[in-house]
Amino acid sequence: LSLGQKDAKTPSPKQSTRVPTPQRNKKTPSYSNRTLSPEAQIKSLQQIAKKQDQALQKILYQHGKFQFQLHPHQFEAVRRVAGVPSKFPLHPGSHVHNPLQAT
Repeated sequence: LSLGQKDAKTPSPKQSTRVPTPQRNKKTPSYSNRTLSPEAQIKSLQQIAKKQDQALQKILYQHGKFQFQLHPHQFEAVRRVAGVPSKFPLHPGSHVHNPLQAT
């Protein structure tokens, strides 16, 4: 190679060296549009062991935009981020007694 020539394998500064990202499969469901039926919500709530966690998950479902099912270790983190007590929404004087009633 002479001084003015470039190796054909070396990309020029104008050429992109980025690796293309794989395209999202169009058949993959979008989680932002996924909603659970009331029956699926009740079934999900019945699988949660702690009543305060059931009540919190129900509040999130009722909010409308949150249709994910929290894992058992996530309830405490959600409460901390929200700045609410560890027993929220079940606390002395709370009107929430049975989170499985009337979805």
